[in-house]
Amino acid sequence: NEQVSETERKQAHRSRVMKVVGVVCAVLIVLFAIGYWFLPKVKPIEQSRLFTQEALEAQSQSILEQFEAGAYEQMGEHATEQMQAYLSAEYIDAAKAELGVNWGARVQAGAYYMQEIVQQGQHMAIVQTTMVYENQAVTYTLIFDDEMRLGGFYMK
Repeated sequence: NEQVSETERKQAHRSRVMKVVGVVCAVLIVLFAIGYWFLPKVKPIEQSRLFTQEALEAQSQSILEQFEAGAYEQMGEHATEQMQAYLSAEYIDAAKAELGVNWGARVQAGAYYMQEIVQQGQHMAIVQTTMVYENQAVTYTLIFDDEMRLGGFYMK
């Protein structure tokens, strides 16, 4: 080491620092790419390659009609396996009771608002609408997978 000149030491030190900075930058880029992949990306349904507004609206209307008629098993025929577990009369009636006991008949149907979400390579469509009943207004949020199966059903 005594025979190494000062300029060679500085170059070696600079080379080590540049390697460390390069590795840190590469790790940060990889972490950013992974984080971006995990984050949901939302886009209007008109820009979707998988979903159409007409098909989503028709499927949503069908499911909401089945829901209002109490045909929960029929809803399950168009649902994912995970969602089918929650489409029982006991579970849904308990959820409905939290919003109110007697909703009454449907008076008015609201507009349908839709978006596509892509997260971790999975495409989902979210549909939201408000239905006005005689004694209650309920906002529904329905989530569909890329095969138009019901993957989420929320009321508020």
